[in-house]
Amino acid sequence: MLVMNALSVPINLIGALVTGHFSRGLAFAVAHPEVVQQIALIAATFTFGQFFIFATLAHSGPLFLTLVTTTRKFFSILFSVVYFRHPTKPTQMLGATL
Repeated sequence: MLVMNALSVPINLIGALVTGHFSRGLAFAVAHPEVVQQIALIAATFTFGQFFIFATLAHSGPLFLTLVTTTRKFFSILFSVVYFRHPTKPTQMLGATL
């Protein structure tokens, strides 16, 4: 994972510089400094998530990790449907339960 992340930083940085997204993002962060705290929070959350995935894979194996990931996704969908009242068709719920 470390190598993957180390390789993705320069690739994404070059892409952001070439497309102009880096300067627009930096300008947005300067105009709205409160976003920097939110970016740091989401980066920390992603880091914790990656650590959890790695630890689960190393200690419990790929089958258990797949079970955990699928269960989490199912409950995320269920929460989204119930809490945010997203409309769903019967076939969509059937697919989610399968």
